[in-house]
Amino acid sequence: MKTLSILLAEDEILIRADMKEALEEAGHIVCAECDNGKKAIEQAKQMQPELAILDIMMPELNGLETAQMMHELNIPVIMVKENSQKTHSTSRKSSCLWLYYQTCFRTKSFSRGADCLCALG
Repeated sequence: MKTLSILLAEDEILIRADMKEALEEAGHIVCAECDNGKKAIEQAKQMQPELAILDIMMPELNGLETAQMMHELNIPVIMVKENSQKTHSTSRKSSCLWLYYQTCFRTKSFSRGADCLCALG
């Protein structure tokens, strides 16, 4: 598995920390992290990550708005949301895949995204 540089945008700090830990344990580099969509775009322009993992519900710009802007920057996006079926836990299982952004279905991008999803549990 190739090491990826990843931008992680999640407004819940404990969930973000747990996701970062899982990604780093899987051998990826979290090159930037933030708590809202506006900061995610700013950091993406500076850091040029190979992948962005975005929470769907964030302040300033929500995940879908942020994903559209990431698309313009040619950055593949994985969207996650808190699993509302469970209690608010900080375990890796508290986040689940919501959408793998449509422009990322190229074979290499998809398999890299799948590797990251496996790391998140």
